[in-house]
Amino acid sequence: MKKEIIIFSYDFPPSDGGIARLCSEIASNLHERDYNVQVLTTEHKGENKAPYNIKGIPVLRKTAKRIICEWKMFYHLVNIKNKIDYIILCGLWYPEALIALLAGFKNVYILTHAAELRPGKSAFRKNIWIPIIANWVLRSAKRVIANSEYTANLSKTVAPKAIVVTLPLAVNHNYFTPNISSIKNSEYLIISTVSRICKFKGHDTILEAIQQLPIEIRNKIRWKIAGNGPYKQTLIKLVEESGLSSQIEFLGFVPDEELPIVYQSSDVFVLCTREDSDSNSVEGFGLVFLEAQACGIPAIGTRAGGIPSAIKEENGGWLIKNKDDLSKLFINLINDQSICEQMGRKARLRVERETTWNIYINKLIKYLEI
Repeated sequence: MKKEIIIFSYDFPPSDGGIARLCSEIASNLHERDYNVQVLTTEHKGENKAPYNIKGIPVLRKTAKRIICEWKMFYHLVNIKNKIDYIILCGLWYPEALIALLAGFKNVYILTHAAELRPGKSAFRKNIWIPIIANWVLRSAKRVIANSEYTANLSKTVAPKAIVVTLPLAVNHNYFTPNISSIKNSEYLIISTVSRICKFKGHDTILEAIQQLPIEIRNKIRWKIAGNGPYKQTLIKLVEESGLSSQIEFLGFVPDEELPIVYQSSDVFVLCTREDSDSNSVEGFGLVFLEAQACGIPAIGTRAGGIPSAIKEENGGWLIKNKDDLSKLFINLINDQSICEQMGRKARLRVERETTWNIYINKLIKYLEI
């Protein structure tokens, strides 16, 4: 008899973001393989629509008001009988895994992503939250499943006695596909960025890289920015001050069904996330890099966090150190338009070879021991 699998994640569609997408893909793929899957998540009030891949999967939602939500989640789990027959796969160590463990479950698995394990500036996080609470939760889990080598090393640093494995993220290559019928505008280099707009995501680095280009090169770039976030208004102001407003388009939130179009209409995808030792903000992997590559679009990213697990140098994309590297790369791509096409083909082939959900789920099933 197959065990019941509960995907327990506060982040789940229609909420957006990498964790929400990861958990929905896991639920969908396990369901397709006839595993008994249910989802425990929060209520969501937002602008995004229902996910494209969740059909026939029971989804139980609790109020999103904190404290009340935690209590309702705990109450629901503690009242489940025969807990040994259940596997709980948690989107984060807190609050999900902590609640599951306190509710008495033994088969608790945790997905780690990096940011939630960094201490940041807070003395409480540095001295109690991470070294004591997070340590206990991670080592109490049956297995910690990290999304990159960077995140795995971070998990082991937090909890040396935890059982940690590395399982790089995957992408739905049947959904994110190249559009071979699209005709690109050869007059411009079309770059795109899909991300929550936060300062650490490095949108300003991209802007500065464009600004310092020779004017004849700079005028050949068009940049599409998808996403919302706390840094958006500041970024809009920086764009206005740069004099590049006519070349940069803010798309706002883009629902799942329109994301492939954003990638497919681009020549190259760029996201220059940076890592700050005093902050807990970091790119643990960067699923958007894989989505772009699955669409046959090469990706450019920084050598920060887990991004090197998402981009392989000269094999579907490039890793850069700073804005000067990015400027030089833009010049090369504009002077030789065939580079993007060639690298885009490599990107798609690498996705098909290494990062499909079939490959991911096969490994996940092994780690979950189901």
